[in-house]
Amino acid sequence: MSTKAIRKAMAARKMAMAHREAVRMATPRTNRLARLSLPDFIPAITPNWDRPDHLRPITDAVERAANSVYGTEVNACISGPPQHGKTETILHAIVWYLLRHPERTVGFISYADRYARSK
Repeated sequence: MSTKAIRKAMAARKMAMAHREAVRMATPRTNRLARLSLPDFIPAITPNWDRPDHLRPITDAVERAANSVYGTEVNACISGPPQHGKTETILHAIVWYLLRHPERTVGFISYADRYARSK
């Protein structure tokens, strides 16, 4: 067996173990939260926040990605005025997405690597 095949098999095993652990840790509350739409999920876990209806294009893109067939691309470029909740909405979206799909991986990319690492 080649080194590449061994690495691939190890990665698949690690992913399967992570998925089993995520399913084991799921609670009725996390299952309920995962069934909410993203705009409803945000105030459910951050009660002092309102529903981000002004960021509907962002939440729609994330919901399209979450409901798409695995491997299907959903491309989005997010731009808007400062301090309108773009980053916080995306961070909430990552949590919401991983509650729905604990076996998947999400990357957070920003204009500055230090900023992305801090999130």
